[in-house]
Amino acid sequence: MKTRLVAPLTVLLGLALVNLLARSPFFKMYEEKTVDSRFAWRYRLRGPSPAPGIALIGIDDQTIGALGGRWPMAWRWHALLLEALSEKLPAVVAYDVLFLPGSGQEGGDEDQLVEASRRVGDVVYPYYFDLAEQAGPPHQPAPRRGAPEDLPAGGAIGIAAGDLSALPRTLDATLPLRALAAHSSLGFANAQGDEEDGVMRRVPLVMAFRNRLYPSFCLMAALRYYNVDVGRVRVALGRRVEFDVPGGPAVSIPIDARGMMRIDYAARGRDFRHSVFSQAVQSYALRRRGEPAPVDLADFEGRLVLVGVTATGVIESFTKPTPLSPESPLLTVYANAIGTILSRSFPREPPAPAAAAILLLLGAAAGLISSSFRAGGSLALSLACLGLYIAAAYAAFFAFAVIAPLVPGVLVVAFVYTLNTSYRYATEERQRRFYRGALGKYLSRNVMEELLRNPSELKLGGERRELTVMFADVKEFTAFCEKSAVEEIAPRLNELHDRMTRIVFKHDGTLDKYIGDAIMAFWGAPLPQPDHARRALLAALEMRQELRKMAEEARARGAHSFSMGIGINTGTMVVGNMGSNDFWAYTVLGDEVNLGARLEALTRSYGVEIIISDSARRGAGDSFATRLLGEVAVKGKEKKAVVYELLGMRVEGDGDGR
Repeated sequence: MKTRLVAPLTVLLGLALVNLLARSPFFKMYEEKTVDSRFAWRYRLRGPSPAPGIALIGIDDQTIGALGGRWPMAWRWHALLLEALSEKLPAVVAYDVLFLPGSGQEGGDEDQLVEASRRVGDVVYPYYFDLAEQAGPPHQPAPRRGAPEDLPAGGAIGIAAGDLSALPRTLDATLPLRALAAHSSLGFANAQGDEEDGVMRRVPLVMAFRNRLYPSFCLMAALRYYNVDVGRVRVALGRRVEFDVPGGPAVSIPIDARGMMRIDYAARGRDFRHSVFSQAVQSYALRRRGEPAPVDLADFEGRLVLVGVTATGVIESFTKPTPLSPESPLLTVYANAIGTILSRSFPREPPAPAAAAILLLLGAAAGLISSSFRAGGSLALSLACLGLYIAAAYAAFFAFAVIAPLVPGVLVVAFVYTLNTSYRYATEERQRRFYRGALGKYLSRNVMEELLRNPSELKLGGERRELTVMFADVKEFTAFCEKSAVEEIAPRLNELHDRMTRIVFKHDGTLDKYIGDAIMAFWGAPLPQPDHARRALLAALEMRQELRKMAEEARARGAHSFSMGIGINTGTMVVGNMGSNDFWAYTVLGDEVNLGARLEALTRSYGVEIIISDSARRGAGDSFATRLLGEVAVKGKEKKAVVYELLGMRVEGDGDGR
């Protein structure tokens, strides 16, 4: 596989894996947690922004304690509140209490409640569908059910399109008093949190019953606020709920296939215009007596007034976890849901093609980064890229209520980075093993490891550099071969090359090649070595010492002993990979290389073991003892070369034959 193809393939593979994982409940839940976080941070940074047309009247613990001390409360208290509201008419009252026969009425309470409701005019009451997944309505432990036929056909939505099978299956309906329903509006109040964690993130806007679609309590409250008949509502399941507003623009509410609307949590309960039920009733009584009242009922005039339970110890289902609070009264959930419709602030996920394009671009960026930079840098840049994406996702939500996919984005970056990094590690490790095997035959371990850390030091194609070259040739090897058995020659030569090469590598030299019985090595490449001449001379002295040791060993067993002639020169040479496209060698070329070979040949003429050039002597410094041999003519050069015998390391006080 070509390297340039790896990054795109990892991006595509990452997107495929993310597409599979993102559908799982586990990752869906965590994606929803990120949306909750966006709501929470927006609330902290921006503050509350409740819909201005909504007011709440909460039935809190104080109210229940003051008005009888039990739940359900006597209906006369509800009648008294409705009577109080009728004097300063609100636009609509959404009354989240299910009035079932026998649940709270006393003598004459029913008539009083019905009359007060009639005087207010627009009142929306809840009812509940019994769903296949639940035994009964959530707010009543053992209700008496109304007859299903009492659900008015006129309360059904006028135009509906889509597959009803995706909606919750309704079995029956639990309805309020017929007398209340006769001149009021009804909406189902089934509200459940997400299956994974119970958080109220959405509310159903429509449900099907006997092949008709019916509006929810929240949708009906919004319709009555806008004075829109439910028969004018248009529903396209999986897309939207629409209705025209008299004298204003149409409202289009996005819903999913289950008829659910995501709630825009812009406020907590106390952020709305809020009153306590008992204080509102008390204020009505005080005002009628002409006394100062704690609640100005005029605050409710022209508003959508939500009445419901905020008490914490009544029924568990009256409180739900929300993105803004672990325990929130259901009344607050409804207030935010209705506020979402009134303010038309619908949180939206990008269309599937747009979401896919976002993830593709993010994956491409992660692929480019992870394939272009080394491990540490690519990790840091990938995290930075991911951080920028998360910041952009939060900013898009704060500014436009757009819910960009965060968990899929994190998964894409993680997958692409991991796959690319794993591939690079595998290929680089394979290359490192190859280079160790190949370069280890020519370079010392120190030089090789440094090259693996900094491969740019290995220049391809050749360059001019000052180097030191060594030629070491076995003397009288031809005579040895003529006198020795064939099976003896190779082991002796291999042993010699092995021990000499080890010394070259010990001093970080580069083995150029074996030329028959001769060894060619150089210093100063591929890694720069400012003291390359000194390293070469030290290696030559140690090679001489090792040869003497080998000679003693050979004489001890009656074998032939070897000696070598070594020539060393320092000068400007061409070094690099020389050869063809398929076959090449890392070697040195030039006149200075030829001089090194000539110096090795001169060791026989002068009868010495090591001859070095003047440039090598000067490059090695003053630590070596040398003896001037004279000047020699060099082919191709007019000026003669001054050469020295390398004697050994200088001892303080010794003279030098320079």
